[in-house]
Amino acid sequence: MKITIPKALQTIDATQQPLAVSVKQCALLVGLSERNIWKIIKSGRLHVCRCGCRVIVPMKSIEAFLNGTNHADSTDTKEVSK
Repeated sequence: MKITIPKALQTIDATQQPLAVSVKQCALLVGLSERNIWKIIKSGRLHVCRCGCRVIVPMKSIEAFLNGTNHADSTDTKEVSK
C-alpha cells in the first residue's frame, strides 16, 4: 500500500507546522488508517476539536497521544460554535 503525503504537508517545515490537521492528515502523519484514528478518537485517547461538522486534530493532541500522555489543553473534546 503506497501512502502519498498531501502537498500541503510536504511543504511544511518545523517552523510552519499547522496547529491542527484533519483526521485523514492525522492518519497519514501517524501511519495508521483513518478508521483506526476514528476508533482512537471515540475511545478518548486522541482529543479533537469540532467546528460544525468538521473534526480537526490539534498537533499537541497527536504529540501527546504518541508520547502516551494526555495534554493538559486537550482533556476534553472541544466544540467551536458558529
